[in-house]
Amino acid sequence: MATPVPPPPPASAGGRDSSSKYFDTKRGEVTDLKALLRNQAVERDPRRKREVIKKVIAYMTLGIDVSSLFGEVVMASATTDLVLKKMCYLFLSTYAASNEELATLCINTMTRDCQDSDPLVRGLALRSLSSLGLVTVTEYLLPVLLKGLRDPAAYVRRNSVLAVLKLHNLDKAIVTENGLDDIVTKMLQDPDPQVSASSLMVVAEINIEQGGIQLDRALVIHLLNRIRDYNEWGQSFILHLLAKYRPESEEETFQIMNVLDSCLRVASSAVVLATTKIFLFYADSLRHIKDQIYMRLKQPTLTLMANPSPELRYSVLKHVEIMVTRCPGVFDSEFKLFYIHYNEPSPLKFTKLRILPELANETNIHELVHELTEYVQDVDPEISKRAIIAFGRIAVNIPAGADGIINQLLEFISNIDLDTVRTEAVNVIKDLLRKYPDRSADVLPALPRCLRVIENPTGKAAVIFLLGEFGADMRQTPYLLEGLIASYDDEVSVQVKAALLTAVCKVFFRRPPEVHAMLKRLLTTMLNDTSDTNLHDRALLYYRLLRHDVQEARRCITCAKSPVVEFAEERLSGLKQQLFEEFNTLSILYDKPAEQFVDEKHLETTSIPQLSFAAAAAANAAAAQAAQQNHAQSYDDTAQAYHGNDDDLLGVGGHASPSRQPWSLQANVTLDQETFQTKWEAADTAATLDLPLSSCPPADQVESLAAENRIYCMASGDLGHALKFFFFGRDSNDVLHLAEVQLEKASCQLTATVKSEDPTDAQTFADSFMASLGALL
Repeated sequence: MATPVPPPPPASAGGRDSSSKYFDTKRGEVTDLKALLRNQAVERDPRRKREVIKKVIAYMTLGIDVSSLFGEVVMASATTDLVLKKMCYLFLSTYAASNEELATLCINTMTRDCQDSDPLVRGLALRSLSSLGLVTVTEYLLPVLLKGLRDPAAYVRRNSVLAVLKLHNLDKAIVTENGLDDIVTKMLQDPDPQVSASSLMVVAEINIEQGGIQLDRALVIHLLNRIRDYNEWGQSFILHLLAKYRPESEEETFQIMNVLDSCLRVASSAVVLATTKIFLFYADSLRHIKDQIYMRLKQPTLTLMANPSPELRYSVLKHVEIMVTRCPGVFDSEFKLFYIHYNEPSPLKFTKLRILPELANETNIHELVHELTEYVQDVDPEISKRAIIAFGRIAVNIPAGADGIINQLLEFISNIDLDTVRTEAVNVIKDLLRKYPDRSADVLPALPRCLRVIENPTGKAAVIFLLGEFGADMRQTPYLLEGLIASYDDEVSVQVKAALLTAVCKVFFRRPPEVHAMLKRLLTTMLNDTSDTNLHDRALLYYRLLRHDVQEARRCITCAKSPVVEFAEERLSGLKQQLFEEFNTLSILYDKPAEQFVDEKHLETTSIPQLSFAAAAAANAAAAQAAQQNHAQSYDDTAQAYHGNDDDLLGVGGHASPSRQPWSLQANVTLDQETFQTKWEAADTAATLDLPLSSCPPADQVESLAAENRIYCMASGDLGHALKFFFFGRDSNDVLHLAEVQLEKASCQLTATVKSEDPTDAQTFADSFMASLGALL
């Protein structure tokens, strides 16, 4: 008799996740849910009913088909419980397309809710009704939509604007015939910024086949004057549109930059990078102030780099990588901020190693080389490899440092017993000698040892190339090549064999008596080797060329080569220019243009046109004529508001206010403790900082670094677990800024609270304080 199977043990209450009850997948559960929804006891108990609907939504989220419950959920949606109604409407919107006949049952409930006294219910019902995605719903949706666009509640108006887009996707004709597109265009002036931003997005989407929204001067002024009222997403979208607008004059360009200057001081990386794109757009055409524009962008960019999120830092670094090639020298003074930290993800390290060589100059080259030397000995071989490549790029960019770098690379070959390091060092030396051939005498003595110790085929091929190109006059060269020929059958790398053939031919023309027999033996072996067709054909070519005319073969194989003046990587290639034109898009992160990873039908023209102010004036005039005349404020009103922000951003033109000086900190400022305490208690917090430091410095070092940037310490103390400081500074507009700083010793985390007499400049003061601590970040 078989032993009965024991029942499973009861589940422990503490051993299950709190949400696991919503994800029970036992057989027949959907049928049980239908029975529960029809149960009168559940119908009378709001709490139990809500729990059942929660489980239905959880099943739907997991991808389980619960469409058979559509009728029951329709009946459950007729409730005053807002949470329950929201879940029911979510279910109905999801399954309406597959239950079109049953979906008509919920239309009455939704249209009735659109007349509810609660704006949350009205907005929810309107959003859900428009999300059903059924053509049969349009006749019921249109009346409530027209009423919702005039609703006094901003939440309802915003959902109504978005519903216009959904209706447009269902039936474009009904939107045009009822003038919904014109109504939405007028709502760009809506007093609520969320409604205005949604209207802008809907108008752009509706007109996407015509190239998107038409920007003219009046609309640009209207958007700029309200830019601070919009949330992060609204600002990002507006800035994306403004990047396509071409100012009609330099004066208008300065005005736009003055207005957008405040967007560089916000915490949102999306807004800062979108604003940066516009400034870079203008910098290419205003070349006489290009350096000043890049200098203005430097500090906001460095501030974003201090964000604790590695994903955000990586995105910012990829954009900085594009910027440093467009305007060399701007970031050079902050090169230490691009040093690698041990706990950073590898993509961040790789990006920094590509940026660091671009920041090198004759002043900081020794510090950079010392730092890169540490990276060469990293446990990650990829870091070592990229650090050595960085050495080569620095030597190419700065000829004065080439000698020291080549000597350093030779030291790596001699002292570091790692094949990856030796291989990459030899490869970099090979490239450098193409530009500095006069340094070959210092490199040749190291080649025999390299040939013995390097096992990597790429490194071995590089050594053989150097022997053939520069080592023909070295006494040992024929003997080194003879040993390689003797071990030809043991060599498996085609790359090494091809390099050997070329090197032996080159040495033959310089020292024929010693190499003649070696070349004959090598050609015979390679012509009999059929393991690789390309290698065999190359040997056959050399053989026939030598048989035909030795002097012609000499001219072809050992032709005179002028030193390399510029490598292809140094030039601003078409790819780099295309990536720059797609700034603040995924193209920067992928290192490829959008056309390579986006379907053609979804591509958007993102290229930045060169500014021609005369052409821009004509283009914008045409756009203004085509645009709706009532989509913005009157020109006189908006122009007055536009010119109201008359601070000259760069001090080079525009409407500079004589009463406000360019921002900087005054030197030798004093303040007594009583005044500091009074000002601190009276002011509100205007800005904060949260920075991870590489190490915990002593208090006097923090004070001295801040003082060098004209930020002075009122008092400091040791709390045991942390250091605490009180700093102050006075700017060029005689505004006093105060800061309370605490540095945790264990985590090396620095936090700062900034208060100011003028909060608009508090973030600038905070950025200046962070810049003063750049050496510690």
